[in-house]
Amino acid sequence: MDRCKVISHMYVSIDGKIDGEYMGEHGCDISGEYYDDIIGELGSSMAGGRVTNCMYHANENVDLNKYNNIDVAEGDYILKADHYHFCFDRYGKSMWKSKTLQYGRFSMQNVAVLSKNVKKEYLAFLRDIGVSYIFVTSLKEALEKIKNLYGVDNLVLTGGATINGAFHKEGLIDELSIVIAPYIEGNHSEKGYAELDEFVNHKYIYKSITPLSDGGIHLIFIRK
Repeated sequence: MDRCKVISHMYVSIDGKIDGEYMGEHGCDISGEYYDDIIGELGSSMAGGRVTNCMYHANENVDLNKYNNIDVAEGDYILKADHYHFCFDRYGKSMWKSKTLQYGRFSMQNVAVLSKNVKKEYLAFLRDIGVSYIFVTSLKEALEKIKNLYGVDNLVLTGGATINGAFHKEGLIDELSIVIAPYIEGNHSEKGYAELDEFVNHKYIYKSITPLSDGGIHLIFIRK
């Protein structure tokens, strides 16, 4: 395969919500920790969308004006590491706190996946703090670059709903890894696993189930 394998790994309620009040319940402690711990077994690096990234990892108050007169070299900016955290952020909205993300036992080099529409001031900011970046025109091209430039064979896609939907629509999810908490969220304002506003007829076949001691389960499906 000329691209990296994609494992979509999500923690959800019984009714498929990827966020909500259930996550604050002590009854989710074991399955929640299991979700985090299993990532390292699924793949060497993580990826997510811009909204989730800005919510948790990249919400600094940055004045890009100070980069107005800085020249930026053309092309991708590659920084090598053992593990990576890729953020799909077409227009450069993530205001990163650091060049690395600590998740569980892994320290991951942050990598922005961008379009050519990004302002040069934003690129100068990324270089200044040591965040790597690549330019792509499609998700498939991104996965090809992630494999060929960074050496990633298995990429763990950790949401949110919009990026999950985009990968599903393009047929780029090879495996679904779903950890289900022992609660129903029941809140319609919370998003489901993948948000598309349409049906896409890609089929996923059951592979395995692992019961968890708090009543949750870990389900794995593979793309047919």
